[in-house]
Amino acid sequence: VSLTLQSCLQSDGRRRYATPPQQIAAFNRRSNPEIVSPPTDNWLEPEEDVIVGDDILRLNPEDNYNIHFPYRRGELNVHSGPGGSLRAVLADLKTIWEHVLTRHLDIPLEDLMHYRVVLIIPDIYNRQYLKELMTLILIEFGFACCFFVQDHVAATFGAGLGYACVVDVGDQKTSVSCVEDGISHKDTRVRMDYGGGDITQTFLWLLQKCAFPYKNCNPSNTLDAVLLQQLKIDFCHVDLNVCGSQEKNFLVQKPKAKPEKYTLQVGDECLVAPLSLFQPELFK
Repeated sequence: VSLTLQSCLQSDGRRRYATPPQQIAAFNRRSNPEIVSPPTDNWLEPEEDVIVGDDILRLNPEDNYNIHFPYRRGELNVHSGPGGSLRAVLADLKTIWEHVLTRHLDIPLEDLMHYRVVLIIPDIYNRQYLKELMTLILIEFGFACCFFVQDHVAATFGAGLGYACVVDVGDQKTSVSCVEDGISHKDTRVRMDYGGGDITQTFLWLLQKCAFPYKNCNPSNTLDAVLLQQLKIDFCHVDLNVCGSQEKNFLVQKPKAKPEKYTLQVGDECLVAPLSLFQPELFK
C-alpha cells in the first residue's frame, strides 16, 4: 500500500512524498507525556447489579463485572463462554431494550401492548435467530405486532431512493447489496467479517511500528479501546494531498489518574489504515 501511495499524484499534479518511518519513530521515542490537570473523576460506583450502556466504560476493572455484547460481526453473539448461549444472549438483549424503553423513551413496560415494532434486521440473516427475536418481542415484551425490514432496504427508504447499491461499513462487518423497489436482491448480497474496528486495530499496529509514545496502550482495556477509536476518527483520512509527517496531540484520561497529554508524529499511517478495507490481508 505504501508503495502504491508513493506513485500517486496530488490534486495539483505533483507527486506525493512521504517522511521515512525511521524519522517519525525517532521523534516519537523522544516524546514524553505532559501532565495537564488534576486527576479526573473516580470510577463509577454502581448501585445496581446490571449496568447498561456507556457506564460500563467507567467500571473499575477490579469490580470483576462480566461484560456482554449481544451482537458480534452482525449476528447474535452466541459462543461457548459464560453468557454465550442463545438464551443468555436474548436475556441480555431484553435487559438492554427494557433499559432503553423505560429510561430513554419513557415508555412503561405495561403499556407496550399499545405499541407496534419495526425491527431492522441484517440483509443476510439467520432464520432461527429471527424466530427467537420475534418471540421475544411479541411474547415476552407483549408488543401489539412486529414486522422485519432488512437494513439495506430501510436505508433506501430513509434516503428516499427507489433503488441503490448499499454499502454498509460497520464496526465489525461490511455488507453490500443492491436494492430495487424495496427488495434486497439475494444474489447481490455480500458480507465481509471486517469493518471499522479492524481499521482501528490496523492503525494501532502501524502506530506501534512508529514508536507510539503511549506505550501502555492496551486495546483490551475499554478506556484504551475508546481512545484508539477516537484517534482513528481524528487522525485517519483518505486525502492524497496530505503528505509528509503531521504533528498530533491526544489526551489519555483515566479515573483516579492524572490526565496525560501526548505529542506524536504520524505519516501515511493515517492513510494506510482506512485503505486496509481494500487490502484485508493487513487485518491478519
